[in-house]
Amino acid sequence: MAKPKSFEEFYYSKTGRTCNVKDVVDYSKKNHGNYTPFEGAMFCPECEKAELFLVRETSGKRAHLKKKPSSSHDDTCSYIYEYASKTTIQNYVKGLTNSQIQDKLNSIMHILFKVKNQKSNILIKKNISNSKNNSSPMLIPEVKKDVIELKSLRRKSLSSW
Repeated sequence: MAKPKSFEEFYYSKTGRTCNVKDVVDYSKKNHGNYTPFEGAMFCPECEKAELFLVRETSGKRAHLKKKPSSSHDDTCSYIYEYASKTTIQNYVKGLTNSQIQDKLNSIMHILFKVKNQKSNILIKKNISNSKNNSSPMLIPEVKKDVIELKSLRRKSLSSW
């Protein structure tokens, strides 16, 4: 099994918004290591099911969020799949038509620029879930010996260098 993925963002159930791990770290630093308001309210930013916890910064590692072992993701969440290799992504994109590429990009843009209005978010989630294979736009199929495995596209943080 692949190494568990860390999270740069999370769904904060108290506000209904997606927040950055930096928000929790900054709050923790201001309050002498206490981040109680966030505990139990941080969830996977994609499926909003898996509960997350803070892994504090050390001398060799940055602070990040991880999934609680007792919690689980939705079946269509891209965070439970291994990352796709560069060649897998290139082969997948070569096989798409222009309209399929446009659909994939639109779905990914909806993820990047979530509308803050809850009704709009519900519509976006329905559109994403009704897409091909009923899966996340962050998942692509990889064919190996007549077996199709889903792989995840890597997420890049826009705030990191």
